[in-house]
Amino acid sequence: YSFDSLGVCGFSAGGHLVGTSAEYFNVNYVDDKPHNLRPDFAIMMYPVVTMQDDYAHRKSRRNLLGQYYTKERKDSLSLEMNVRPDMPPIYLLVCKDDPIVDYHNALKMDEALSRAGVRHRLNFHEIGGHGFGVNPGRIKDDDKSASDWWKDFLEWEKTIKE
Repeated sequence: YSFDSLGVCGFSAGGHLVGTSAEYFNVNYVDDKPHNLRPDFAIMMYPVVTMQDDYAHRKSRRNLLGQYYTKERKDSLSLEMNVRPDMPPIYLLVCKDDPIVDYHNALKMDEALSRAGVRHRLNFHEIGGHGFGVNPGRIKDDDKSASDWWKDFLEWEKTIKE
């Protein structure tokens, strides 16, 4: 296997961070020098995506935006509203029974990526909950298929290099 690409992977609120890096890879918040920090792919595991009222994870929104924020700031951190065609390929994983981050976050991102023509895959499971990405034992059901997400990712990852 050849490791000739660099990807980013994040879980839950870290999924939002990864999505942000995939969208804002060429925005320089540090200095006046040009930077291109575009990852070759991004993995968003049961991610926080939106800051909008319908499906926002309230704690993540408060941590990112503070108590008082503008509509512009809320919109800029609602990833589904800022998808662009030059984003790297995105792998999304979500479970419908997630009690922490509403699964519609990933569905909104999937729809936005499709509209923009960004290569991506949505790996959707009915059962799996939240937090199983590195700890499959957290799945409290006989159906533990979500914990095999990495096999699906590796198969998909081969296709994005073609």
